Amino acid sequence: SKEETNRCLEQQQQIYLASDGGAIPGRASYGWILQIGDTQIARGKGPTFGDDPRSFRAEGYGMLAILRFLVRLCEFCGSKPLGTAMFCDNLALVNRIIKRLHCTRWYPNETITSDWDVIQAIISTLQTFDQCPYIEHVKGHQDDVTAYALLSLEAQLNIDADAAATEYQEAFGGRRWKVPRISGNR
Repeated sequence: SKEETNRCLEQQQQIYLASDGGAIPGRASYGWILQIGDTQIARGKGPTFGDDPRSFRAEGYGMLAILRFLVRLCEFCGSKPLGTAMFCDNLALVNRIIKRLHCTRWYPNETITSDWDVIQAIISTLQTFDQCPYIEHVKGHQDDVTAYALLSLEAQLNIDADAAATEYQEAFGGRRWKVPRISGNR
C-alpha cells in the first residue's frame, strides 16, 4: 500500500533491488523484486524484446525495469531512494554498468554494440539518482545446493527475481522480434 511504502521510505530503511533474466532460443524474459527494510514492496516481470535475445539482454531489461519502477515509486511517494543496494547474477552486466558509470560520454563505437540501447537507458536512469545504488554481483541459483531459508538476503532476492522471470516465460513466452525504441536511444 502507499501508506506502508511511504512509512518505509520516510524511515529511510535500506532499499534492496534484485533483477534477473533468462533466455531460451528465440525468447527471453525478466523478473525483479523491490524490498524496503524487511518488507517486499513490489515484484515485476515482463518480456525481453529482440530477434533472438540472450541472457545478457534479459538481465539488462530486468535491471532497467526495476530502476524505472523505483524512480516512479519515489515520484509517487514524494521521497528519494536513499541507501539502495542492487543485486544481479550477471557479472558481465554488473561490470559493464559499473565501468560505464565512470565515463562522461558515449563513443560512437559503443553505440553500435549489441544491447547498447538497454545499457544506455540503465546508465541514464542511474545518473538521475542523487546517490547511485550500490550494484553488487550475487551468485545465481544458490538454492540448487542450499535451502532457500539458509541463504543470504541477496541470494533469496535473486531467486525470487528468477522465479518471476520464469513465471512470465511459462505464461506468456513468445517471440518478440520487434524492439520498441527505448527512450534516449537516438
